[in-house]
Amino acid sequence: MRLRFALLLLLGVLLVAFVFWYSGPEEVVRAVLRVSPVYFVLLLFLQLFMMLLWALKWWIVVRHLGVSFRSIFLVSSAGYLFNNLTPVNMLGGEPVMAYLLPKVDKNINTERSAASIVVNTFFTLFPVLGLALLAVALGLDDDVSLQMGLPLFAGALVVGGVLVVSVFFLVRLDYSRYLVAWTIGLLKRLPVGFLRAHALDAERRVDSIIENFNDSMRKSMADRGVLLLGVCISTVIWAIYILQTKLIFDFMGFSVPVGTVVRVKIAAIVIGFFSITPGAVGIWEGVNTWLFSLYAIPLSTATAAVFIERFFSFWVGNVIGLLAIVYIGASYLLEKYV
Repeated sequence: MRLRFALLLLLGVLLVAFVFWYSGPEEVVRAVLRVSPVYFVLLLFLQLFMMLLWALKWWIVVRHLGVSFRSIFLVSSAGYLFNNLTPVNMLGGEPVMAYLLPKVDKNINTERSAASIVVNTFFTLFPVLGLALLAVALGLDDDVSLQMGLPLFAGALVVGGVLVVSVFFLVRLDYSRYLVAWTIGLLKRLPVGFLRAHALDAERRVDSIIENFNDSMRKSMADRGVLLLGVCISTVIWAIYILQTKLIFDFMGFSVPVGTVVRVKIAAIVIGFFSITPGAVGIWEGVNTWLFSLYAIPLSTATAAVFIERFFSFWVGNVIGLLAIVYIGASYLLEKYV
């Protein structure tokens, strides 16, 4: 498993290097240098703000249990890292978050933590579906609709399908056994020893876990105010994400319409779902660069913008996640042995 992960990561790095070489290294560097250091600070602030909002979106679901925002932010950041370690970009960290939160905060158990993750994911799907439908509508009028049409339409179908499945699990709690079984199976496959050990333990007491999970889901879904607030926060997050990419182009002196950014990002997210490299490394950079180039954006400018956006969303986010994991581990050791 570790060798496979290393080989796929190496493949992703080689793909990034190829995109950089193919786009013209000198032109890409010049485009990056057109961005003022002050603007880099602003982009860093936007990334940190988005990560805070991701944590806030989850915290409103569990705050009534006495879970602190600090605990949520630490675990959410750790989950962000694990999301970027799995081949399917933006997925994979949720089971880790469900497991870690009860270890960090004693006010919540694993079943309630898992239920809150499902509700938290539910928040994310509505604005993504809205963006997907908007991207499809915009794509009907552009000159590259044939190239963009398939991924945009697939995006709407994928997000809509996931939303329907999520609603199904929220309404039909008797089917939660399949969701719990899938989560346990995913944890067993992750290359992290302690997660596999706890997954095997959970497998032996799956009935009690499902009962507690269903009870937690009913309580979490009872507060419609929380549901509305969660969807609103998620919408703001995606709006900032789109704005961040547009600003990068603006900072390089190249204006790109918001609609173009929406279309490219939705199409890239769909393609990223089928990536084989960890965090879609290489795939994400290549697909985004290609899609932006379809809109008459110079290849070097598109590559520079994608690399800058990826630096903050992937590498800065991963460093924060790694620091969160180190802090969680250190706190656990101090509590246990000191």
